Amino acid sequence: MNRPIEKIWLPEVLLDEMTVLATCAHPNETGGVLIGYDAGNGVVVTAIIGPGSKAIHGLRAFIPDYTYQDSEIERIYRESGRRHTYLGDWHSHPDGRATLSSRDKRTLRGIASHRPARVPAPIMGILADGDCWRLAVWRGFPRDMRARRFFSRYDRMALIQTRGDWMTLDVAGVSE
Repeated sequence: MNRPIEKIWLPEVLLDEMTVLATCAHPNETGGVLIGYDAGNGVVVTAIIGPGSKAIHGLRAFIPDYTYQDSEIERIYRESGRRHTYLGDWHSHPDGRATLSSRDKRTLRGIASHRPARVPAPIMGILADGDCWRLAVWRGFPRDMRARRFFSRYDRMALIQTRGDWMTLDVAGVSE
């Protein structure tokens, strides 16, 4: 059964910010948080949050500064009138591929099952390569016995880059 590919809108300025963070951390991994909203016909990213000053960056993994990220998520949520929320995470795979590792899949399942996150189908952006960064975004759907989905599913999303920031999105059909 073919499912429609879900879209994700990401302003170029945010992708540029992610790329700068990944380049500065190279050859180690870095990452952060994706903030935005569901537009009904896809997901709109309105902000990213970096790793934080107390993050630990390694060659194959990174541990974010959770205190910093939590306070930034709360601030953005409050300043947006409770519209822009946590969507998921992003991280780099320096000199690697933009595919989900088994650790990434576990992380998506963990986010989905973490009630305070309030994200039953989180997204994960992976910025890969290092010389010429490429972004792929995935959405994780945990298994659901009631829906007869016995295994978790991970769908790659269609990335649509926009010029400007979220307030100047000119993509037809996207509304807040």
